[in-house]
Amino acid sequence: MGSRSNALLAIFLLTILSIIWGSSFLLMKLGLKAFYPIEIAAMRLAIAGFLLSPFLYKYIRKVPPKKILLLAAIGIIGSGFPAILFPMAEQVVPTAVAGVLNAMTPIFTVVIAAIFFSARFPLIKLVGIFTGLAGTILLMLAGGLDMTAGEQTDTWVYIQYCGYIVLATVFYATSVNLTKTYFQDTDPIGITAISLFSTGVPALVYILTSSHFLETMRTSPLAWESFTYVALLGALGTAFALILFYKLLQISNLIIASSVTYTIPIIAVLWGVFYLHEALSWQHFLGFAVILTGVWVVNMKK
Repeated sequence: MGSRSNALLAIFLLTILSIIWGSSFLLMKLGLKAFYPIEIAAMRLAIAGFLLSPFLYKYIRKVPPKKILLLAAIGIIGSGFPAILFPMAEQVVPTAVAGVLNAMTPIFTVVIAAIFFSARFPLIKLVGIFTGLAGTILLMLAGGLDMTAGEQTDTWVYIQYCGYIVLATVFYATSVNLTKTYFQDTDPIGITAISLFSTGVPALVYILTSSHFLETMRTSPLAWESFTYVALLGALGTAFALILFYKLLQISNLIIASSVTYTIPIIAVLWGVFYLHEALSWQHFLGFAVILTGVWVVNMKK
């Protein structure tokens, strides 16, 4: 009965996370109307850290000092770096493409588990890994429109900005492996509160001392609208979603937990096409299909 309950809970958590994280790419894009990528990242992390700070004292006493440092590293790797890289990429990369490239997370999760955590996997997973990488290359070569000028972006510039997302998925995958290996029995709220504290404090200091951010908030007509989107991103897309994800990670395995990236692209593509009216070609959809095929092969049990 317990196994069945966990399975149902896992499905529920996957659904909620898909909606929240699939919408995060839209919120980042809307935040870019008024703020720099580094400001979006700082606001997101500061808000998430602030919301979870009441839980910090309760849980930090239950974690050994060495593990607190590891949780701080997980916060920087799994939340800090991606929070900067994604809005940087979305200055050029369409929301839909960003959501699909994010699907590389479970592939890198398997690769990192095999290289650094002595995990074993069958040969078929190598096929999935290379299929996913091939899809990523196709997606990068498909090119995209400059979101501000409405003109075709230079191919190499586009590849560079797509590369920011791929790098972010490597950070995500590293964080997933560290959390699954060392914090299987730690309360998800404790993991999230402590890990986000390591990024939330410096993020808050940056925001309060950034002359551009303060000037934007005072003078830009789009500032409060963009701030609201980023506040939602921090509260739901970071603080609340990470608690759910760490819980999912504890009641399932690495592959199931990281498979939330199957359904995230669907939400991201829907937002991108129907709300932002992003221009996508058949090459983009071919890349989408190849990446998701690779993820499916990686997740095959046999």
